[in-house]
Amino acid sequence: MRVSPELEEGLIHFVYGRHLDREERDETPVSHKAMRPTEYLELIEEHMAEIKNVYALLCQITHPATHSLFCFAVRHDRTTVSFEPQVPDAMMDGLISKAPLRRS
Repeated sequence: MRVSPELEEGLIHFVYGRHLDREERDETPVSHKAMRPTEYLELIEEHMAEIKNVYALLCQITHPATHSLFCFAVRHDRTTVSFEPQVPDAMMDGLISKAPLRRS
C-alpha cells in the first residue's frame, strides 16, 4: 500500500481544518488550523486564474447583499417593491451567465 503524506495532510486539513481557540493552538496539529480564505483562493488560482472573480460572484449571491436579495424583488411602481419567495428563472440564468467559468 502506498501512502502520500502530502495527500493525507491535505485530506486531514479538509476534514478537520477550523478556527482554533487560543487554548487549542498549542496542542492541535497544524493540519487542523484553517487558512484565511485568500490563502485557499491563491492555491486554487494556480489552476484556475478566474477563481477570485467566481468567489466574488458567489459571495454576492450567498451573503446578504443586493444580488442575493433583489433577485426576489418585484417592482410594482416607482415607490413600491415586494419580495416574492420564488427566484425567477431569468434572474438565475442572468447570474449564472455572469460567472466567469470556462464552459466546455
